[in-house]
Amino acid sequence: MRFGEFEGDWREFRFGKGVIESAFGPRFSSDQYVDNGAVVCLRTTDMEDDGTISYDNVPEANLSVEFESHFLKLGDLVIARSGTIGITGLFEGYEKPVVPGAFLIRFRLNRNMISGHFTKAYFNSTSGRNELLRLSAGGVQKNLKGSSVKSLKFPLPTLPEQQKIATFLTAVDGRLAGLRRQLELLGAYKRGVMQRVFSGESVGEWERVTIDEVYGFFSTNSLSRAQLNYEAGDRKNIHYGDIHTKFSHHLNASRTEIPFINNEVIAKGAAYKQTVRVGDVLLADASEDVSDIGKATEVVDAGTVPLYAGLHTIHGRPKPNKIALGYSSLLLQSPQFRKQVSKIAQGAKVLGISPTSIKRIKLPLPSLPEQRRIATFLRALDDRIALVERQLAGVEAFKRGLLQGMFV
Repeated sequence: MRFGEFEGDWREFRFGKGVIESAFGPRFSSDQYVDNGAVVCLRTTDMEDDGTISYDNVPEANLSVEFESHFLKLGDLVIARSGTIGITGLFEGYEKPVVPGAFLIRFRLNRNMISGHFTKAYFNSTSGRNELLRLSAGGVQKNLKGSSVKSLKFPLPTLPEQQKIATFLTAVDGRLAGLRRQLELLGAYKRGVMQRVFSGESVGEWERVTIDEVYGFFSTNSLSRAQLNYEAGDRKNIHYGDIHTKFSHHLNASRTEIPFINNEVIAKGAAYKQTVRVGDVLLADASEDVSDIGKATEVVDAGTVPLYAGLHTIHGRPKPNKIALGYSSLLLQSPQFRKQVSKIAQGAKVLGISPTSIKRIKLPLPSLPEQRRIATFLRALDDRIALVERQLAGVEAFKRGLLQGMFV
């Protein structure tokens, strides 16, 4: 990316020439951590992959005067030297003094020579991150040295052009921060609505029902990934891994990539079970994570190709006049359902549930008209969240493209 008023090639620059001083973050004893300390302790885990520093969960401590030399100053770079090697943040001030943790390297820059925002952008680009990883040493647990970072050479424009690029990238980062904040607020609002809707505070008479009273269940096949493909076939199959990682709470089979069943499997008759229809629910019955066990999706569009429920899924269908379309996804992600699922999940390393075990779960259920009103409102909220997610993904892709274009 070049702005029209700048010309000439970028020069090769050794990072150490623009560094006034550098140091590892200090170590101190655990008994110096307190709930409301005088100093904030920045860790590698407090930085996002793009270098954004989050102070939401930073620990605090009371440190003696000898640690003051480690306090970050405005414009300091901090680079992760272990674990998530190479993630680079720029300190832009905080309400309390901030000291970098032991797995961060602090670099104080000569701002008459090099821009902190520009350097952060380079180190967090694909090219910059790869260079930092290349410079790291060690076996399984690699480590990055400050001297190695200072030896790194990269293309550098004039300071005015650095500052122009930095201003533009800062504006992009501001847009990203705004969208992430929107997502955070929308997510919190939805969680609050869900908690209130399913807590019994809603207006109207709600009856308490068991899952067995409102859903019927069908057996599913046990086809593995090896028996599925994404090229062609006459039938499609839902694998529980896709419920965990790919599907939203509403499954539109016409717009979602779902694998086909291999033709030789169909010839053996192994995939012939009850087809999946609009309104059906599919739950993942196995997971290593209690927060993922029983994760569900409701089918709002079954597509034009026959669809089946596969390995480690539970296939349920609402009984007549019990559940409005769009409400199942809410019911099965409600705090009440999730809490009861976590109690009945069994297993050591891998947790599991079954149709028999979830049939006994009791939940509050409003009338069909009220279900429709709730589903319509929350679906509109989900659409808003999805829109912001798409906008965020678009701006992130735009920024990646800019960085890739600058630092090839």
